[in-house]
Amino acid sequence: MSQLANDWMSLLVKLPKSDRAEIAHRLLESLDEPGDPDWETAWVEELLKRASRLKSGAVEGIPFDEIMAKLRKKYA
Repeated sequence: MSQLANDWMSLLVKLPKSDRAEIAHRLLESLDEPGDPDWETAWVEELLKRASRLKSGAVEGIPFDEIMAKLRKKYA
């Protein structure tokens, strides 16, 4: 982090929590780049394909509890 950023940080952390939250929110928003305008359509199409594959029996779902148990075992 640059010295300027460190200087600002030392001042910002002294602000009230609500002000820090608003600043953090705005900074995070400033990092967002314009995305693909067709992303929502692409996601809907993908979800419909996946739902169709599940309904047809082409793939079999895994119960949530089973997935969570595997993740807990792996990352515990």
